[in-house]
Amino acid sequence: SDPWAWLAAGNASARAAVVLDARGEGKYYLDAALMFARALRLDVKIKPELDECLEQLIPKKVKKQQKDAYRSLSSWRKLILSWGTEPPELEVTQFLHEEVNGR
Repeated sequence: SDPWAWLAAGNASARAAVVLDARGEGKYYLDAALMFARALRLDVKIKPELDECLEQLIPKKVKKQQKDAYRSLSSWRKLILSWGTEPPELEVTQFLHEEVNGR
């Protein structure tokens, strides 16, 4: 598996989670966290790029209607940063992919 693909997917998922949350469609931040964890598990050397990606996720100024969503994303970002180079063992179950799920 390609850690860069998982990093990009986590980034896209986090951004989508903000939009969906702000529109009342649900909270999908865990999806992004799982993708970031997978990237880090595949190659720990991706950590600086992961940190940079996480830093860029939350703009300095946010729209009023997205404020709560970015607050939620900020909490997830803190959790992901707390992993250091060792994310927890998490099973990615969103995908029907044998290599990812081990089934």
